[in-house]
Amino acid sequence: MAQLECGHEQHLRHDPPWINRPWVVTAEGRSRVLGQMLECRRCDPGTENPRP
Repeated sequence: MAQLECGHEQHLRHDPPWINRPWVVTAEGRSRVLGQMLECRRCDPGTENPRP
C-alpha cells in the first residue's frame, strides 16, 4: 500500500494479466521503488473518484 502526498493510499499489486508489477513480490524489489513519485488516480481530474 503506497501512501501518497495528497493523503490518499494506492494498492500496488502484481495481478497479471492486467497489472504487471513483478517487483512487488520481493522485499528487494519493493525497496528499489521506495520514494518514487506516483500519480494519484483519485485526484486526477480525468478519472472517477469513487471514494473520498
